[in-house]
Amino acid sequence: MSAIPLLIMEEHHEAFFIWNYAVLNGWIPPNKNLLLHVDEHSDFGTPNLSHSLNSLNGDLENIYNFTYTELGIADFIIPSIYQGIFNELYWLRQTHNTEQTEVMNHVFSLNAEGKILFVTEDVNKAGLFNLDRKPLKNKLITTTDSLVNQEKTVVVDIDLDYFSCDNQAGEVWEIEVSKETYESFLNNPYDPTRIKLGGTAKMKEKNGKSYFYMQRPIMESFLEKDRALKVSQAEILERIEKFSTFLIENKIQPKLIDICRSRFSGYTPGDQWQFIESNLIKKLQDIYPVEVKSIQDILSIKT
Repeated sequence: MSAIPLLIMEEHHEAFFIWNYAVLNGWIPPNKNLLLHVDEHSDFGTPNLSHSLNSLNGDLENIYNFTYTELGIADFIIPSIYQGIFNELYWLRQTHNTEQTEVMNHVFSLNAEGKILFVTEDVNKAGLFNLDRKPLKNKLITTTDSLVNQEKTVVVDIDLDYFSCDNQAGEVWEIEVSKETYESFLNNPYDPTRIKLGGTAKMKEKNGKSYFYMQRPIMESFLEKDRALKVSQAEILERIEKFSTFLIENKIQPKLIDICRSRFSGYTPGDQWQFIESNLIKKLQDIYPVEVKSIQDILSIKT
């Protein structure tokens, strides 16, 4: 068996570049692949694009710019579906919040321009005969599920926060602002930041500087308050073992594996990401003949 590329990235939107690079270099077919998305989060958001996906034209420089200027860490999957790279998505998570485990989604764009993207379960809304429509089999799974033997090319996409997650850190960010902006937020009842963002926006002072910070509502923390997201090293090792057993028992033979650290965004705990990564890679090396690379290795030769 030839070596399987295993690409390590820092944040998850970089997977879009990796997948396109893999297509252009013949690692995976250009369409109808299966994505095994191993992650605490679905990352199934729709991006707000200022440039059309149709303008990428298989050009790595265009794809690079698009990845780092248009995409965020929660909205990179749908663009790849619109491109046709994937038409099946299995989201592997510790626990799902719904009994509905499989749906058919349809991804399409406004006026077939590849810019404003939509996702719907209603094929008629997407347009049954719409050539721009990309159907997607979307399935929620855990390691206790058994998968039908797949004939498709499989890409295994792993976020380290699947094994231990810190949503509290990941959902908060801050930006330094001027003293005037800070004072306006505190004292002006019609301050634009306050009236547009409401209670999710805050201001604070730290070390003599002023900061705007924001915390996205974490609904899952209420729905799953009894499920610990950040876990011990022993639990991490147990989850890695269950995941490797899942891969073996389901005879999953990926053509590409990518691993996202999620350390800068904060979703993978800063004191655990290295432990998770090293033990996960060791386990994957026991199963597959992987060739470990960093995304920096392919970014350096993108042109």
